[in-house]
Amino acid sequence: MKELSAFNPISLSEKRKLELEQLMADTFFVSRQAATELLGFANVRQLRAKYKQQLQSGKNVLWFNPKARKLIDQLTECESEIISGYIRLAHRIASAFSKNYKISLTYEDYLQEASLGIYDAMYLYDGRNRFSTYAYWIMKNRLLVLIKRELAENGITARVLKIKALVEAYMNQGHSLDRSFSRVQEDGVELTETLVERVRTLLGQGGDPENQFAASVEDFEGNQELLKMRKAVELTELTDIERKLINAHLDNDTTFRKQFVETQINPSTGRLWTKQALSQHFLRACQKIQATYSSDEFSRVA
Repeated sequence: MKELSAFNPISLSEKRKLELEQLMADTFFVSRQAATELLGFANVRQLRAKYKQQLQSGKNVLWFNPKARKLIDQLTECESEIISGYIRLAHRIASAFSKNYKISLTYEDYLQEASLGIYDAMYLYDGRNRFSTYAYWIMKNRLLVLIKRELAENGITARVLKIKALVEAYMNQGHSLDRSFSRVQEDGVELTETLVERVRTLLGQGGDPENQFAASVEDFEGNQELLKMRKAVELTELTDIERKLINAHLDNDTTFRKQFVETQINPSTGRLWTKQALSQHFLRACQKIQATYSSDEFSRVA
């Protein structure tokens, strides 16, 4: 198969999307059963790898499960169509990450990784959501892992990112960069020349490897900033579930989501909430609050 990011986009009709989603979901469940029978555990990825390896050597590892063999072969034939049908989504995600995470990675790096996410998603899709939604989260997670790996290779650790958030918070209060470093030290944070240099490099690039909303809440320890964030939450028009998720996050309630998905019904589906659905609502809420927090009107009110 050619490089995934090189696929030209095509438009899939709604009917064809549903047909492909059904094929992917059927393949996943049958493959999981076959993997359990063959390997002793439901590892679909390992089953596919073993199946391809055996095919290349002229053998057929799924001789005992003709249904799984047939579905995997059918989905394999549709790989190019699925990738081409959803490659636009990979382009959109790659574009957003390349703008928001200005590190050494290029747009092409993000696009290739996001495209691999489509390939992963098509063999792990279980039909509980639309494929585009599932593929989005697979692609996003792959890109976040890519970013963390890239940052680690360049010596940019979680500690560097936390110090960067603290420095930026003081800079937002009107302090100079040097004075902000001094204030951070006064707060009891130990700074080395290496740490300072890496933070300066990140600030100089203008990149923001951490979500600004999360950084403001989780990384900055000043009560004044937290009060400003809560004020922004109050002034932002949020749905009931969005407000509950944000308040739980601000209160550092780590059990809220787990309890919610175990007890609450999603009115849109009539079933229990899923972690993915809650994450989508939380992301939308963060975007709304960040817009409020960054507005001129809020600056005057706060």
